[in-house]
Amino acid sequence: MNKIFILIIVLLFPLLCFSQKKVAEYFKGKKSETYYLDKEKCKEIYLDSKGMRTLPSDILSYTEVEVLILENNPDLNFEDVIDTLALLPNLKYIDLASNNLKELPDNIDRLSILKSLNLNHNNLKTLPRSIKKLKKMRILDLDNNPDFDLSSLKYVTCKLNYLSVDNIGISGLPRTITKFKELTSLSIRENRIKVLPCYFSKLKKLEYVQLGKNPIEYYPKCLLKMKALNIIPREYFKGTK
Repeated sequence: MNKIFILIIVLLFPLLCFSQKKVAEYFKGKKSETYYLDKEKCKEIYLDSKGMRTLPSDILSYTEVEVLILENNPDLNFEDVIDTLALLPNLKYIDLASNNLKELPDNIDRLSILKSLNLNHNNLKTLPRSIKKLKKMRILDLDNNPDFDLSSLKYVTCKLNYLSVDNIGISGLPRTITKFKELTSLSIRENRIKVLPCYFSKLKKLEYVQLGKNPIEYYPKCLLKMKALNIIPREYFKGTK
C-alpha cells in the first residue's frame, strides 16, 4: 500500500509543481522578471510557448493586466482558462493563436469587456453563438483557420473595426460581411477570391483592404468609388456600375 502511495506521489509531483508555478517564474533570470514581479503596474503578460497545462497560480493577482498572450500553449484547457480570466477586471486583449483549437468554448461570452481576440493559426471551422455577447470587441483575427465557415460571423454582433481572415480557404465574401458598418480595416489575403461582390460597397467606412495572393480577375465598377480600393488603377474595374 505504501509503495502504491509513493508511486502516485512520484507521478503527480511534476504536475503539482507545475500548477503552482507563478507568472514571474517563467521569466526567472531575464530582464523582464522585475516587470512581472510588480503586479500592480503590470499591464501585459506574455506567456506564449511556455508549455503550460494550467495558468500560473497567481494570475488573478494581476488585477491591472489588459493584455494576455497565451499563444502556442495547446495543452491548456481553454474552457477552464476562460472561466479564470473572466475574473480579471481589466482584461481587454487575448491572444489564443496556435493552440490547435477546434472550437471556441461557449463560455467565451464571460469575457464581456474583451476588445480584441486573436484566434489565428488554429483549426476553427465556426464561431459559437455565445460570441454575440462580446459587445465591446473591436478586433477579430481568424487568419489561418483552414475551412473556416465565414457565415458564422452572423453570430458576431459587436461593432468591429478590424477583421482579418487571411488564408481560410474562402472563394467569396458572404453578404454577412456587410453587417459590420464600422469596419475600417479588412484583410482577406491568400484566399481564392476572384471577384468582389457589389454589396462590398456597403462597407462605407472601410479605409484599408488587403487582397494580396487572391486570383482576382477584375473589380466590378460598382466598387469604383470605394475609398479602400482607390489605389487600384481604373482599368482594372469592369462591368456596369
